[in-house]
Amino acid sequence: MNRDNIFTVTNEDLGRLDPAEAVRFFRELLWAEARRLGIEMSQINVSSRVNVPDGGVDAAVEADPSIAQSAIIRPGKTCYQIKSGQEFKPWQKSVIRKELFGSCPPLRQNLGEGIRACLDANGTYVLVCTGIDLVDKQHRNALKHLNEYLKETCGYPNPRVEVWSQNNLIGCLQRFPSLSLQVKERSGAQFQTHQSWSSNDDMQNNGKPVEFVPGQAQDDLISQIQDDLRRNDDTVHVRVLGEPGIGKTRLVFEATRADDLTPLVVYCKAARFRNSVLMNELLRDDNQFAAILVIDECDSSSSFDIWNKLIHRGARIKLVTISNDYETKTGGITYHDTPPLGNEQIRQIVQGHNTRIPDSQADRWAELCSGSPRVAHVIRGNLVNNPDDVLKPPGTVDIWGRYVAGNDDLASQEVKQRQRVLRHLALFKRFGFERSVVAEAQSIAKKAGVSWIDFQEIVKGLRDRKILQGEFTLYITPKTLHIKLWTEWWDTYGATFNLEEFTQDLTPKLVAWFYEMFQYAAESDAASRIVKDLLGPDGPFHDDEYLKTRLGSRFFSALTDADPKAALRCLMRTLGTWDKETLLQFTGGRRDIIWALEKIAVWRDLFADAARLLLALGEAENEGWSNNASGVFAALFSPARGRVAPTEASPEERLPVLKEAFESGSKERRTLALKACNVALESRRFSRIGSPEYQGLRKEPEFWTPKTYGEIFDAYRRVWNLLAEQLASLPEEERKYGADILLQQARALGLASNLSDMVVDTLRMLSAKALVDEKQLIKTVVEF
Repeated sequence: MNRDNIFTVTNEDLGRLDPAEAVRFFRELLWAEARRLGIEMSQINVSSRVNVPDGGVDAAVEADPSIAQSAIIRPGKTCYQIKSGQEFKPWQKSVIRKELFGSCPPLRQNLGEGIRACLDANGTYVLVCTGIDLVDKQHRNALKHLNEYLKETCGYPNPRVEVWSQNNLIGCLQRFPSLSLQVKERSGAQFQTHQSWSSNDDMQNNGKPVEFVPGQAQDDLISQIQDDLRRNDDTVHVRVLGEPGIGKTRLVFEATRADDLTPLVVYCKAARFRNSVLMNELLRDDNQFAAILVIDECDSSSSFDIWNKLIHRGARIKLVTISNDYETKTGGITYHDTPPLGNEQIRQIVQGHNTRIPDSQADRWAELCSGSPRVAHVIRGNLVNNPDDVLKPPGTVDIWGRYVAGNDDLASQEVKQRQRVLRHLALFKRFGFERSVVAEAQSIAKKAGVSWIDFQEIVKGLRDRKILQGEFTLYITPKTLHIKLWTEWWDTYGATFNLEEFTQDLTPKLVAWFYEMFQYAAESDAASRIVKDLLGPDGPFHDDEYLKTRLGSRFFSALTDADPKAALRCLMRTLGTWDKETLLQFTGGRRDIIWALEKIAVWRDLFADAARLLLALGEAENEGWSNNASGVFAALFSPARGRVAPTEASPEERLPVLKEAFESGSKERRTLALKACNVALESRRFSRIGSPEYQGLRKEPEFWTPKTYGEIFDAYRRVWNLLAEQLASLPEEERKYGADILLQQARALGLASNLSDMVVDTLRMLSAKALVDEKQLIKTVVEF
């Protein structure tokens, strides 16, 4: 370089290096030069253990004799001893003697082992002094003393020795801007070394490096990028594309982490690179920079402009550009589309080492991340530190705004219009865009206040960037972005929302997709207020008939996720007042209401009323499959614990509902109570179908988990005694059914020492009253 700039290294810069820093600096200088020359990394050995005896050698290179002459690496074997600090004075003979022989006499056999091996192989021994700048006389004296000891004392006829000081090293550094920045400690906001890049906000989490969890596709892409960057035949341009948050920048970071690539890396944003001092230096005819330029947030226009200027700079320049936009691919550039992570890798990120996030919860969040590692890291941090707002972006990065903006200015009118369109699209689970369903997209464009032409252009851009995916019916990805945009619409426009007006010009399918998104209403205060109104006495469900339709019941199920307490009050005002005949005729929306009640019942304070409504539906049963109202009601009394428990309510808190059913005048209710007792006395093979605990993004319930075995035994004892006591008042057929349940469950429960006396006493009572077959009774007693 002919003039000073941020890459100009001075003697003072090198003089600041301590022994460890000096070795690290020189190691990376060797790696950078080796990559430039195409020397395999296996031929370079540099020890970082500066305080361990090294036989007079800190680094060694074994280069093919055919390589071209280099200012740093000589053909054949080259060994380096690295000394830092101004106190090292190689022009003094005593200093050279100590460096070669230590405290031993100056004999060949006392020569440092590493030095002797180097000279025996006819290699070159280089004494590197980072702390001083030798004048000509000092340099000649240092070489003289080395030659006298090695030639005259040790008997090497023509020892190849060199002494480098600061002026030599500065000359070597002129090729490597990344190492120059590192030595000058000037790596910062504009240009960063790989080490400085690793400290950026998106690479850190609470001051610690963000864990990198690749899948096979990511590992393959890293290898491909490394192969591209190790080509020495011409200038290389690697372009890495992918939607925001998919891990493009991190993949490039990991690909350039390799020892031979890291010292060459200069990282910066495209906006800072164009017309920068680095770009100006690269364009000078006499410039010899060797660098891997990683240019982030680089749109197609910037990429083309930079590549057009650097394309003829030769193999010493490797260009990597990263963009959120997908584009038409042109010749001469190696393109890589960044693959999404698999659910297993996303689950590992979400869960990390936090044992408080169980596998099932991590799996649930993994699906919502849609393969985005950045979203997974946000979710992971919020689950621990901000559980009430898991979609909250970290304070330093607006990841949701960046998804929408891509490489564009967040404050631009174009981005604001794009945000408005996306927020309106997010109101629907999905929407039709082409052919016979184009009317759906047109109605959304109208609501967003955007012309159809502009709307189509925005949708095309979002599809190109894979934020919108699908063929004729499109949806937003990742799902977490969809939910975030949905909440933003309600927070922005929800104050004046009117359901009837909003849905009047939508297709029935679009209305259904609009309703389904209400399961996330708890994430928005404005949407939560709307939900309360919708489920209130003046909402659409004040008319029983709407609840009986498929569309209305599905809407109700989504609203249940948002506000289960308000949903329960709504059902008690409607379904809770229907007589048995009306309940028998209830078919259209029955499935969704049963599912809604199962979700409501998971909450401890809502269990009893939800169970009573299921009991009423079971009394008027009109379905034959196992998860009908009767089956769901009975399953609520399972003694299963933890993840497979049906509710937060303890068995003791559930028992009053069973008592009420037994004491009713309804045979159907008593029969359901008997079925529920049979489930409650089960002691093995616990499982649960479905996931009623997943309700929007609501925090999952704390399912009943006993603290002691005594609580489990008490749960069985209460139900067992309740059933045994009810036998006397039950009609004969029901009494026989109840006795059979006790006999059947006795075989397993009687094995528990805490319950065996209770079981034996009951069996004696059953025998005395001739409620069970004697042979069956004997068989049961023998079995336990």
